[in-house]
Amino acid sequence: MSVRAFRASSRCRTAIERESAVRVAYSSFATFSRLALKEGSAALAPALLSRGVAASSEFEQRACERFGIAGIGPGGDDQLAKLKNAALLQLLGLVGYAGTGKSAMLGVAREAWERAGHIVRGAALSGIAAEGLEHGSGIASRTIASLEHQWGQGREQLTSRDVLVIDEAGMVGTRQMERVLSHAADAGAKVVLVGDPQQLQAIEAGAAFRAIHERHGGVEISEVRRQHEGWQQDATRHLATGRTGLAIQAYSERGMVHSAETREAARGELIERWDRARQSSPGDTRIILTHTNDEVRELNEAARGRMRDAGELGSDVSVKAERGEREFASGDRIMFLRNERGLGVKNGTLGTVERVRAQSMAVRTDDGRSVAFDTKDYAHLDHGYAATIHKAQGMTVDRAHVLATPGMDSHGAYVALSRHRDGVALHYGHDDFADQSKLVRTLSRERGKDMASDYKPEQQFAERRGITFRERIVEIARQLPERAKSIFAGFRPQAHKFETLPSEQSGHSGQRRAVERYARALNDVGQMQDNGLPVLPHQRVALEKAGQALDTYPAPCHRRSFRCFAAPAWTCPRGRRWPQPRCDPRHAA
Repeated sequence: MSVRAFRASSRCRTAIERESAVRVAYSSFATFSRLALKEGSAALAPALLSRGVAASSEFEQRACERFGIAGIGPGGDDQLAKLKNAALLQLLGLVGYAGTGKSAMLGVAREAWERAGHIVRGAALSGIAAEGLEHGSGIASRTIASLEHQWGQGREQLTSRDVLVIDEAGMVGTRQMERVLSHAADAGAKVVLVGDPQQLQAIEAGAAFRAIHERHGGVEISEVRRQHEGWQQDATRHLATGRTGLAIQAYSERGMVHSAETREAARGELIERWDRARQSSPGDTRIILTHTNDEVRELNEAARGRMRDAGELGSDVSVKAERGEREFASGDRIMFLRNERGLGVKNGTLGTVERVRAQSMAVRTDDGRSVAFDTKDYAHLDHGYAATIHKAQGMTVDRAHVLATPGMDSHGAYVALSRHRDGVALHYGHDDFADQSKLVRTLSRERGKDMASDYKPEQQFAERRGITFRERIVEIARQLPERAKSIFAGFRPQAHKFETLPSEQSGHSGQRRAVERYARALNDVGQMQDNGLPVLPHQRVALEKAGQALDTYPAPCHRRSFRCFAAPAWTCPRGRRWPQPRCDPRHAA
């Protein structure tokens, strides 16, 4: 047997062992996630759902005043009914499409909860989402990590009079969700989960929010209010229901989808359109969105260059930021990149620079607050003309400009194309997407996270994913003849005359296979012995049969003659020394 054959065999065994290890690790992790949901989140849901308080008798009137329900037309009565359910606290999950006014609805519910004597707290995975919840609903909010830290220190513990509202719950992983719900259950508090399972997925494993909503239900809101135009509201509903192609088609028909030869050209056209819109409507809010931090850096520099050319920036001052050296000037758009309660800023807070020096800076945030700080104490800053899509979830602006790249999927496209009130411009390059159909396919990719329990039973899981077995089998059967025809169409094999190998060479080939078979069997036995393990019965049988097969051939000779298969002693990759085979007596010296 050759060294090459043994190395190949060793690589195969190593690959199998690695695959087995991966399967075991995945199985263990999936089991943990399944148990965390089944024994934690999902098991706690019925107990939490059973708790409720009566709403104020003035709730309906306040809701109508807040939302103008009497004049919103179709869907108003349904919206009011859902608001009543929310105020009655007979819900665990509140699912709403992007721009349906979930935060404003929670503001009305907060008034009812507080009037009934409850303490309402808010939380979210990210600081900017917590800030958005607080501004939109009036619920004092902080990050979930901050809450857990306080609980661990024995502070700010939940009680039976607390209502904990968790916004953007779809981004919370299974383990963290289980910890929060367990703490709430132990304290007797009520938890309200708010979010949209189709927007950005959890960074950690699992999809606890989606699973809880599917199993225990809740309130669903589908009346989109963020976009002003009816067709844009329909496009947002298309994005929310996985029909990304229809949404992109709607925007394309109205001249809001723009292609260029390259991504660099698309980036230039985006900045050009952004600059024109900025100058024509200076009072509008706007944001540039893309998928990666590298692209954000390129777009920020390009946008800032336009501001500099227009003479709208002051003198540049070099600041040592956390991400590297940055040039800031008065008039610059800026983004804070770390939560800092002392300054009242979150990771993702936007503002405009009012004054900047080498060691200090003053910024007016978009909510009207003035923030001053030393850059040596807080250096987590960057330009804020562009942002990643992940930083934009929960954001609302008048106009959005989006640069599509291949890393996007249906969840990112949904978030990016639903931030605006008035309009959005989607740009892409043909070096990334050959045409619009390729763009649609990429931006329609479903990457929703699953729970291990989703796979049981398998057929129901497939049907939830839109796979119907009967239809799929018929489709595959229909395609087989066409595929076979297309593969072998026009194929005419040519007749070749093959030379007959000498019988002696054929014998050597069979002898080689017999040697390799015996070597593999012997190696397996040696492995067991090296590890101090008993040789298994099937390994003994395999070695015996391989030896019998090898005995049908004459013993190889150590002499290099054309009649003998020479096989001198050698060392295998595992360090085992193989003895030199015995010589055929007919060839003895």
